[in-house]
Amino acid sequence: MDKQTEKEHKERINTVIDFMFKNINDNVSLDTLSRTANYSPFHFQKIFKHATGKTPKQFIIKLRLEAALHLIVIHPHKSIFEIASDCGFSSSSVFSRAFRNFYNTSPEKVRSLNPREKLKVLKKLNIKPTSLSPTKNDKELQVSVKKSGALKGIYLLAPFHDCIKIQQTFKELIKLAKANDLYASNSRLFGILSPHHGHTYMAFLSLDKINGLPTKFNSIELRTGKYASIKTHGKSEETMQVVHYLFQKWLPKSGYKIANEVIGFESFSESPSSVAYDKLQREIHIPIEPV
Repeated sequence: MDKQTEKEHKERINTVIDFMFKNINDNVSLDTLSRTANYSPFHFQKIFKHATGKTPKQFIIKLRLEAALHLIVIHPHKSIFEIASDCGFSSSSVFSRAFRNFYNTSPEKVRSLNPREKLKVLKKLNIKPTSLSPTKNDKELQVSVKKSGALKGIYLLAPFHDCIKIQQTFKELIKLAKANDLYASNSRLFGILSPHHGHTYMAFLSLDKINGLPTKFNSIELRTGKYASIKTHGKSEETMQVVHYLFQKWLPKSGYKIANEVIGFESFSESPSSVAYDKLQREIHIPIEPV
């Protein structure tokens, strides 16, 4: 396979994966997925399995279970039935069986674990936090509540645990936006964090408007509202550590809960296209609402 064909396959499969993320609670057919990739169903299944190591059905189930695990951890007020429904499972029994097969434990068992034990389960997503708090001597981290206006724009996907790929993806995003006359002087770069995206990172460029974009662009809009904000730096493991500090230590005493729109974002002290991800000073913003 030549490099151009391989690049085209990768772009089309990434488009399908993004479609899966956006429709995680829907029963999308093989025909719909293959049309999204612009391949025949037979050709699509072959290329998809070569690219991901899984069939489309297996991959969707994996995405749903990864999202469900995060939701069990960060939404203690939601029932297992609600989480199963949010992640596209037809019933609690179907969800519990799939969850147990994938994680070798039950959703109820995870719900009952203490915070440190929950982090061990999250290692199933290739997250390897060393402790609940990323600071020495277990000092309290500074969390502030801020208001944010809506953010809308385009994004590209990158592996969450690959700092080099994240920086390269931001570079590619800027290049793509400029080539299509979308980049403006007031455009800003953010990282999008979402449990529905498992261990995939979204390199995001803000735009004034996203209506009428060419179909090749993936777009998203983040809510207006309150966000719990906390600063960090280092690799993606440090990001997860401070996020779980916020969930497990700050949130229960704050009078807030995680908003239903779980998608959060991180802002940067410098451009993530020119500075390596693990060298950036970052501020993470998680959507919250009153209990």
